[in-house]
Amino acid sequence: MNKFTRKCPQCNSVVSYTTAIVRDHAEKKLKLCRKCAHKGKHNHSGINNPFYGKTHSKEVKERLAAVDRAYTQTDDFKKKCTKSGKSNGMYGKSVYDTWLAKYGKEEADRRREERSKVQSEASMGAKNNMYGKPSPIFSGNGWKGWCNGWFFRSLRELSYVINILEVKKLAWKSAEGIRILYIDHKGHDRTYTPDFLVENHILVEIKPKRLKKLWDNQLKKIAAVKYCKEHGLVYKMFDVRRNRLTIDQLIDLVEKKTIKLTDKSIQKLNNYIDENGLKSM
Repeated sequence: MNKFTRKCPQCNSVVSYTTAIVRDHAEKKLKLCRKCAHKGKHNHSGINNPFYGKTHSKEVKERLAAVDRAYTQTDDFKKKCTKSGKSNGMYGKSVYDTWLAKYGKEEADRRREERSKVQSEASMGAKNNMYGKPSPIFSGNGWKGWCNGWFFRSLRELSYVINILEVKKLAWKSAEGIRILYIDHKGHDRTYTPDFLVENHILVEIKPKRLKKLWDNQLKKIAAVKYCKEHGLVYKMFDVRRNRLTIDQLIDLVEKKTIKLTDKSIQKLNNYIDENGLKSM
C-alpha cells in the first residue's frame, strides 16, 4: 500500500501518490481527487479556482485600477460584442447546416442520424415524463371541431382563439394557405403550415412547451423565421397553457352552439362527463 496519501478537500476520500513531493505539492495547491476534478472541471468557484486563497499585490491592484475601460461603454464596442439575434453566427441556421458546411453531406447525415437516435432513446419507456400516467383530458390533438366556420385540430388552438384573440379583439384568420418549405432531420423536403395569421402580420404557431425544442419543430421555426423575414411578417411560437379552456368553458361553448365538436370529440367529452359525475350534455 502506498504510504504517500492525503484526503481530497472536497469528498474526503483518500488519494495515493508515488512520492512525498507530489503529495505535498497537491496538498499545497488544494488539488481535488480525479473524481471531483472531473465533476468540477468547468466549475471554477471556491477551491476549484486556481486563485483560491490568494490575493493581488498592491502594485497589481494599482495597475488594474489605472486601466481605462471607457471603450467598453461605446456603441461600437457593444455592437461588436453582441451575439444575440442577427449578430449571432447561428441566426437562421440549424445545427445540420453547420455540420454540412464543416464536414460535408455524408458526415452531416451520419451525425444527424446519431443525434436523432440519442433523442429517441432519451424519451423512451420509463425515461418519458408521462410514462405510466394517464393522458390529461385536454392533451393531444384528439379534440376537433368547428368554430364559426373555422376547423380546429386541438383545444390549444381553440383556447388561443377564445381566450386570447377574441378577448383582445384581434383580427385573425387561419394560416392554412401558407406553405413553408423546410428540410426535416432526416433530410426530406417538407412543407409546414403555421396555425394563424394575426393582424395581417404575425404568423403564429401554437405548440406545447414540451415540444418546442424537438429537432423538427426547431427546423420548422428556422424556416418560418426566414419566410417571415422575406415577406415582412413576424413569427411567434408559443403555448397557451395559462389561457387554456376549462372543462366548464368547453361544455358551455358546446351547449350554446358557439362550437361544434366532431362525433369522436363529442363522445370523448361525454365519457369525461360521465366519469367525473358532471352534468350530462
